[in-house]
Amino acid sequence: VLNWTFPLSPSFLNTSPVVGAGFSVGPLVLVVDSNNLYALPIVCSGPGCTQYPPVNTPVWTFPYQTNQNGCPSSPTVGFLFPVAVVYFNDACNTTLYAVDLQSGQMRWSRPTLYSNPDQIAASPTFSYSLFSDQVYLAADYVYAFDAATGSPLSTWHGGPSGNETGVSVDETGGGASSSALGNLDSLNFGDDTLFVGGDFAGHGLLAIDTSNGSTRWKTSQYGYVQNSSPSAPVNSCSFFCHPTTQFLIAGTTRTNTLTGDEIVEFDPQHGTPSPWQFSSVVTAEYNIHYNSSPAVAAEVIGGQPKELAYVGSTFTWNVSRIGHPTPSFTNGYCTALDANTGTPVWQSQLLNPIGFSSPAVANGVVFCADLGSGTTNGQIYAFDAKGIGCQLPSGPPCPWLWSSGLGFNGLPPNSDLIGSPAVANGMVFETAGPMLYAFGLP
Repeated sequence: VLNWTFPLSPSFLNTSPVVGAGFSVGPLVLVVDSNNLYALPIVCSGPGCTQYPPVNTPVWTFPYQTNQNGCPSSPTVGFLFPVAVVYFNDACNTTLYAVDLQSGQMRWSRPTLYSNPDQIAASPTFSYSLFSDQVYLAADYVYAFDAATGSPLSTWHGGPSGNETGVSVDETGGGASSSALGNLDSLNFGDDTLFVGGDFAGHGLLAIDTSNGSTRWKTSQYGYVQNSSPSAPVNSCSFFCHPTTQFLIAGTTRTNTLTGDEIVEFDPQHGTPSPWQFSSVVTAEYNIHYNSSPAVAAEVIGGQPKELAYVGSTFTWNVSRIGHPTPSFTNGYCTALDANTGTPVWQSQLLNPIGFSSPAVANGVVFCADLGSGTTNGQIYAFDAKGIGCQLPSGPPCPWLWSSGLGFNGLPPNSDLIGSPAVANGMVFETAGPMLYAFGLP
């Protein structure tokens, strides 16, 4: 059910909405367009909810651009006790912002040094630590800031000169892949490693030491992690886990288009791939692309707990094999993999290709969004996270529990859902063109 909408800047770049809350505020849905950061109230929806008004008035608006349109990243929320702070980056104007979640007032802004908007699509990454909190931004290098003040981290020295403060030692060449955090040393309090996607030889995926910006390891054995952001390390055991039981998953892009992209599980300690890599069938006619980021969640299937990795993919005509002048996109797929083996648990075909939108998981439901194509609008689909009744290898393709509509739900024609959905309080939030949509769950 389409509950309410909120208009955004016409030059909006389809960033994703996020949900944030603090001790004295929230939850709020946060969305940024080419001129403003907005915080809107979340009103609960669905059975048992006593509030169902079409609330679409911002609690506050933070105008960050007045002279020209910005190129914003999706926002990230961090908690600086006792307040919550929203961080986002404007690539066109090379500025990283920190905004108080309760008041909407700017806490600080800092130049991000790197000014190629085509390569900074990544969101900032917030990290907790014992003595101070940090914010990281992946671009040509990784830039590290004190989360409270915005000052470049004095313990990091790198960049092209090798002595730039707050810059990683090694170049990543990324910017479209957001970073993930993990703790590889059980004696450390907080996150000690930043996992960053890269896009040139030898730098497909990197692990950066958060204490000094040096590189723990780097690999491009399975191609580049250009668009898909790596998952945070996940433990394969249930309780009292040692860091050596962790794994992380990323969608890789092959430089050789004949092989297709893959979902690869890595050992976060050393960067070595696990025994499995997953790719849907690549034929003489079709190739597979994983531009969205995997979402990992635990489910109980057949009485056994399993970690599942949910991924979005799109088939294309294989240009290099059959001579198409441009790639021809076909249907997208939403797939659940057993994260320990790479075996598909269930899969469903969507009506349109998937762009960069990543699955979201909440309360046993997986949400996937496609782009839309031709006369068909982009849509959000909801699936049972366990794939009950359609588990592979013998089960049929999973039907969706519901979708946001087949072109009759108020979405404008050719609405491309490039951002990833956010779920909270019985609501699903998504951006399409110059609009934020709020759907109430059945």
